[in-house]
Amino acid sequence: WIDTLNMSAQTLEDATDLMTILTKKSIKQRNVGGHLEVSFAHEDVTDRALMMRVAVRVLRDLRLSDHLAVVVCHGDKEHDHFHVNVCLVHPETGNLWSVGHPKRTIEASLRALERDEGLRETPGHLHH
Repeated sequence: WIDTLNMSAQTLEDATDLMTILTKKSIKQRNVGGHLEVSFAHEDVTDRALMMRVAVRVLRDLRLSDHLAVVVCHGDKEHDHFHVNVCLVHPETGNLWSVGHPKRTIEASLRALERDEGLRETPGHLHH
């Protein structure tokens, strides 16, 4: 399945077109798109609503909640997972997103989500 955040696009092609138009506001910048993959433990019971809650919260914690994003879930692995492609250019200001230590922010967000949603805690690369 595919879902979008902060845009009315109904297809992946429309979402890509919108993000491309927006990134032209920040043409001098490189790396105007971000990608995140979130995986769940094999025993976790997931559905679209849970995955969207996780995506929205991680983007919020990264201070990307106002940015255009596409969430894609597909069954190419044995465990449930989804991908988020997010436009790092703010849709209103045209400013490029910047945050220190995004990997730490993501992992802290995911640990909190695992506790809040009753999911199995899965240590990340930076987990201590």
